[in-house]
Amino acid sequence: MPAPASRPELVEVPPMLKPEQLGELGRVANGWNARTPLTPFEEYLLRVTSLGNTVRQVARRMEVDPKLVHSVREIVPVKLGVPNLAAAVDYGFQNGILLASPQPNSNVNRSLTLLDTIQLGYWARGLGDAAIAAKVGRQIPTITSNGNGLLEKIGAWNRPHAIRRGYRLGLFAVKAAG
Repeated sequence: MPAPASRPELVEVPPMLKPEQLGELGRVANGWNARTPLTPFEEYLLRVTSLGNTVRQVARRMEVDPKLVHSVREIVPVKLGVPNLAAAVDYGFQNGILLASPQPNSNVNRSLTLLDTIQLGYWARGLGDAAIAAKVGRQIPTITSNGNGLLEKIGAWNRPHAIRRGYRLGLFAVKAAG
């Protein structure tokens, strides 16, 4: 299967303010949501990861050791009580940590199969290929191959980025508060 078009070096996001630059009011004003258990650093990391950036790209942008980025990427799902980073991205959208205005693309939406939409939904819940295969009654290699095609169809580099793209394409809806 051909790889997607060349991967951008790094998707631009606003610079992260250092925690000491954020006062109590400044935290909310600068996008830190006091209702989450994540620090501003962890939220920023979730945001740039959801854009499809690799550990190395994020570390270079933040001028930190890649090992730190990798460690924090493992901590974020634990703090949010979800199984993996893709589920953390879904949690971020559902709880206002991440925001994306839907921009439905009917060409992409028409090209998705029922299995594609089911698989994307299971990714958002944190399921891996083996669990998805068991739920839909397919072989693991079939699910893996379909997942690679799904990433290509929606223009995503990895599963967390696929969840973000799903929100942007209007494939997911944010639950109403209340």
